[in-house]
Amino acid sequence: MTVHQKIAEQVRRHETAYCWAVKAVHCSAVRTATGLPARRAARKHLSGGDALIADIRAPMGMGGILSWSGRALEMAERLRAPVGVRFSAPTYQPDEPVADWLDSYFVRTRPCPRAAAVLSASALPLARTWRIPELAPRVWEYLSIRPEMICQARGIPFSDYAAVHFRGGDKYLEAPRVPYELVLRRVEEQMRQDGLYKLFVASDEPGFVALAREHFGSDCWSLPLRAVTVDGRPPHFSDIPGQTKAEEALTTMTLLAGSRLCVRTESLMSEWAMTLPGDRRVVLVGPNS
Repeated sequence: MTVHQKIAEQVRRHETAYCWAVKAVHCSAVRTATGLPARRAARKHLSGGDALIADIRAPMGMGGILSWSGRALEMAERLRAPVGVRFSAPTYQPDEPVADWLDSYFVRTRPCPRAAAVLSASALPLARTWRIPELAPRVWEYLSIRPEMICQARGIPFSDYAAVHFRGGDKYLEAPRVPYELVLRRVEEQMRQDGLYKLFVASDEPGFVALAREHFGSDCWSLPLRAVTVDGRPPHFSDIPGQTKAEEALTTMTLLAGSRLCVRTESLMSEWAMTLPGDRRVVLVGPNS
């Protein structure tokens, strides 16, 4: 077993207290019991035709925040209700904390309704589970990424490049973990098929980035990330400043979107990146692919 395989095995088996907490939060019975009062309040406001602001306040990554935004905006469209969105999740609070940090990283196309009740987005009545490609048009119509947030994505001396995104950390709680070697083998095959030579590597696990550099050499490049997975704890829950985490997440999304080929494992962030403008081919890698 190689050093990289040992690292991957340790991450896979490392059940921290954090991971058990995530499992408890994901339990449907817990979510239902704790969310009943807020759901009753949401139904009361909506039945009366009142304006609402859906507050994305639970700790989560950028992909989760965009997904909950899409669900709230879909509900507003479906019920023809005046609903706005704001972000207060602690994971991406800017250096100077604010009640709503959406405008710190995004440009909002329309303001939130005035004199509106602020309720947690998780309390809103959702019709069904929506797929990200269905939610994305509503989200990107409502907001766009501020150009100054993704300055590191500019000035790349080449336009034709491949990208790979490996989401590790606690993702195995939601999807089977994929071995490093399998992902990189698929990257090499797909790059050869498309005639691409440059590779952008994005991952929350430094071990994957290091192995990719060994495999592809000088043709491989990545962002110098500060927020990474440590002991199974994902980067968006790290102690790195929220503004740094937001800049890194949005820059990574932009670079993934700018690729001609994107090979990715299951990840909300990279799935949202694939909804940004761009002409690319996408390959999703699973443990059996």
